[in-house]
Amino acid sequence: MKERMTKSIKLRMLTVLLALLLIFGVNAGMSGVTNNQVELSTKLLSDYTIAMLQEEKQLEENMGIVNDCALNSMVQRQASADVVLEMKEAIGNMQSTADTLQEDVTKFATAEMNDALSKAYEPYYGALSAYVTQATAVMEAMERNQMKDVQKEYQTLNSVVQSLEEQEATFTSTLDQLIAHEAELVGIRVRRATMI
Repeated sequence: MKERMTKSIKLRMLTVLLALLLIFGVNAGMSGVTNNQVELSTKLLSDYTIAMLQEEKQLEENMGIVNDCALNSMVQRQASADVVLEMKEAIGNMQSTADTLQEDVTKFATAEMNDALSKAYEPYYGALSAYVTQATAVMEAMERNQMKDVQKEYQTLNSVVQSLEEQEATFTSTLDQLIAHEAELVGIRVRRATMI
């Protein structure tokens, strides 16, 4: 009888230990998955979104330079070689930044497994390309020192800017939504990890 009771106690203890081991294994697995998800979301936020926001700021700064150079030339009624060179550099920087932004958008979309940002960037990139083309036309008129052509091309540039601003707003809105979504996921996952 004593031996039977000992076996029964051993069996109960072994069952409890196995149950605890199973709970620990599930807990460790869930914790690992949750930590990986938090790492992915924070990587998306830190590696891509910050770079994309900085690139958008660079685009705006270069657009400001293009605008200032064109207006300066029209006010002065001539374009100095320095102003033309500054505008040429700004236009080149815009194209380069637009291409870099496109690469970052593609990487972000791949990492997030969501192509919403890529779809929002396509028309924005097209509008940026149209802007670069028209800004180049303004710059070439400045190089020829033909102020009537500069004014005409600048007016066309302003109409391109309106389209560009609409596409930029759509892209920025999509990016903001994705950033908010990832930030929310980080919060949820951190709370889940804490509960685990």
